[in-house]
Amino acid sequence: MSAILVLLMLLLADPGRQNSEAGRTQAPPPIRQLIQQGVRAYQSGNRSRAIQFLRQAYQLSPTYPDVQLLLGLMLYEEKTGSLEAQRLLEASSPRFPANKDLHLKLLDSYLRTAASAKVPLLLDRVRPLMVREPAWGFQILYLLIRYGQMEWAQRELKGVAAQMEQSWKTLSPESRLDPRQARLKVSVGEVLFLRGLLAATAGEKQAALDYFQQADRLEFPPHEALQMLMLAEALYRLEEYPLASGAYEVYLKYHPQDIPASQRLGRSYFAQAMFPEAQKAFLQVLKEMPAAAKIHFDLGRTLLEQQQQEEARAEFLEELRRDPKSFASMAHLAFLDYVQGENDSCRQWLERALALDSGWYETHMVYGLLFNRQGRFAEAISHLEKCIAVVPGYYKAHFQLSLAYRRLGQEAKAEQHAQIYSRLVEEEKTRRLGSDARRK
Repeated sequence: MSAILVLLMLLLADPGRQNSEAGRTQAPPPIRQLIQQGVRAYQSGNRSRAIQFLRQAYQLSPTYPDVQLLLGLMLYEEKTGSLEAQRLLEASSPRFPANKDLHLKLLDSYLRTAASAKVPLLLDRVRPLMVREPAWGFQILYLLIRYGQMEWAQRELKGVAAQMEQSWKTLSPESRLDPRQARLKVSVGEVLFLRGLLAATAGEKQAALDYFQQADRLEFPPHEALQMLMLAEALYRLEEYPLASGAYEVYLKYHPQDIPASQRLGRSYFAQAMFPEAQKAFLQVLKEMPAAAKIHFDLGRTLLEQQQQEEARAEFLEELRRDPKSFASMAHLAFLDYVQGENDSCRQWLERALALDSGWYETHMVYGLLFNRQGRFAEAISHLEKCIAVVPGYYKAHFQLSLAYRRLGQEAKAEQHAQIYSRLVEEEKTRRLGSDARRK
């Protein structure tokens, strides 16, 4: 049930109630009648009408705390970036220090509207509540991490975690297995998980993996929880694709309707050279959500890796029909024309792609291929060097560089890139063998 509806029904359930937080009695009759009309409108699904009744109540008594709170919550629900909602929630926050939903929404409003200067005062106000109720405190931390407020998140995590971690440390290994310690175990696991998220966001890969592993030993996150998706996405950003795909697979068993997660699972497979699995995932996404962003590009490059060139071309063209500025699709179409010996068409696609994004590494790679074919080796080298500056492990680019440098008589550089190419090819073989093993 909506937190707003709970509050409205509490107001109606006890006409004589005394609000201990605000130190007042029940609403005056005219306001109470408007609240009753508002709750009926909200229950029937007519939020706009409910807001009208609450506005009328607010006009009659703009300082009455319940009306301020309810109108603020409802306006936030209607539009999370509403400054009017923020003002009302802000006025309500000191009067309802134990209202967790209010504080969470006010923090989101501040972060969403770049009102970060107001965040420290709110955190000071809710910090005791975060320590008393860590499960709610974790929600505050996830919100701070979501908006990239890592310093605040680090600081607040220390306060939330201190007491529970000390309690956990004092337990013997046998005591930690006691079912009565299950809640503490989960909470400590979540603290470690949050530390992993913070480390991953900071790019501290090994620290993040260590924290995630420690959290997993405490059986966190639960397989069905949203945190499993957070874990998958953090691992994907860290380029730990086998671990990421495993986490996505677990999460999707419980949330098969999460189509964006299915698409990212496909990308995780693609990064591991598991192209049939990636294709299957992308086709499922296309079936369930035909308008998914870049889905035809994802499917096209997967088909291209499997040498299905004409099918891939059709997907890239469809992506361009949907997004005429898809420079990545243009670069792949240029490659397909290069393969077929259509140099002029290849060059035209490359010129269009470069005009839209001068840094896309695939565009520079195909330019390198084309210029090497045409004997324009210095120009090929210029583009290929730009390619490996973005993706140092692109073995095909190193091979083309070794050819271009050799044709220009620069044997030392040619040999350097040839050696890098040989090393990367061996790594690629190992990666693909690993993909084959995971299939089995």
